[in-house]
Amino acid sequence: MVVAIAAFIALGLANGSPPIAPALLSAEVVLGAILLARDRLPQRLRPRSGLDVVAVFFALLFASAAVFDYTVNLPIASAERPRLATEFGAIAQPELTQRVSYMETTKPNLVLVDGTYHAAAATWADLRAHFDRVLGAGGWLFLGERGLKEWGQDYGGRVACYGKGQDRAQVFFPGRVDAGYTYSLSIAWEIARRPACF
Repeated sequence: MVVAIAAFIALGLANGSPPIAPALLSAEVVLGAILLARDRLPQRLRPRSGLDVVAVFFALLFASAAVFDYTVNLPIASAERPRLATEFGAIAQPELTQRVSYMETTKPNLVLVDGTYHAAAATWADLRAHFDRVLGAGGWLFLGERGLKEWGQDYGGRVACYGKGQDRAQVFFPGRVDAGYTYSLSIAWEIARRPACF
């Protein structure tokens, strides 16, 4: 079991998996200490079967992953948040546009800056032309576009994705008049990988 766990840790480190490898390592160290010192533990704390050992291992694994996420990854993500907010603010919106909402979200492995807008008489073609020009001038590359359905209904919704280094920007057009906004713009960043476009 220890060899399999060590191989899994090595595989995680080789693939650049930040949260799981240290969590496995710390869970393995504590589990090894329990197994080595089980004769010295009080009777009520000794593992009674292999199932107890496996349960302790997985409890330690998940606790270690959570601690690692919040002590190592969250500060990294929090440091990226102002940069993404500045990048978002530098993107010019179409003329006669009003912001409906704005949100910044930070999680241990993700930062998302998102805004919804109401633009008078804007079509998807207008929005695509505008953001292709504005984002392209800012160093963003167009990565793709696709149609979207809501609950199986096609209202003409579209989404376009742009990339710049580790960041992804999406322009979403709901296609419905009753959506409460004409389009949304979001920028996302993730630790150790690029956010998916679709």
